[in-house]
Amino acid sequence: MARTLAELLRSYDVPPQLHDRLARVVYGLGGGRVPFVFTVAAAANLLTNAETAVLTTPAINPPSDQAIVLVLGTIAGIGVGTGGTLMVARMRQGSGLAGGTVGPTWQQTTAVGNTTSATLVALDTPGAVAGLAYTMSGQMLGASANSGVSSGFLIALALG
Repeated sequence: MARTLAELLRSYDVPPQLHDRLARVVYGLGGGRVPFVFTVAAAANLLTNAETAVLTTPAINPPSDQAIVLVLGTIAGIGVGTGGTLMVARMRQGSGLAGGTVGPTWQQTTAVGNTTSATLVALDTPGAVAGLAYTMSGQMLGASANSGVSSGFLIALALG
C-alpha cells in the first residue's frame, strides 16, 4: 500500500517546521506556515542621548533565499527624560546595535513631561541567512536623564 508524504511524516515525531519545509521542497509549494518571531519584552529604558536596543526578536529562518521579511514594532509609553527634545527610533538587522538599519528612521519632536511612542514598519530582503534577529532601538536627543519605556512589541514575519 503506497502512502503519501504527509502520511509518512505524520508517522514520525518531527517538528511541524520540517513538515512544511519538506512539503515545499517535494511539491514546490509556497504555502504552509509563515515563519514569524515575536517579542514583547522591553529590554531597556532609553539611555541619555544614546541609541539603546529596546526590543530584539528571537532568531528567524526565512524560508527561501528570496524571502522578504516584514518587521513591525512599537515602543510605547516613553516618558521623556529631562531635557529630551527629539525621539528617534530605528530597526536594525541583528541582535543589538551593530547591524545595519532596516527601513526608515522615525523621528518626533517632544518635550519634558510628555509621553510619546514610536511605531515602525520595515521590509528587509536578507538573502540566504539563518538565525536572523531584528532589533528596535530608541534614542532621546537633548536629554540629561534617561527616558522610561513602559511597553512595546516587535514582530518579524518572513514572506515567501
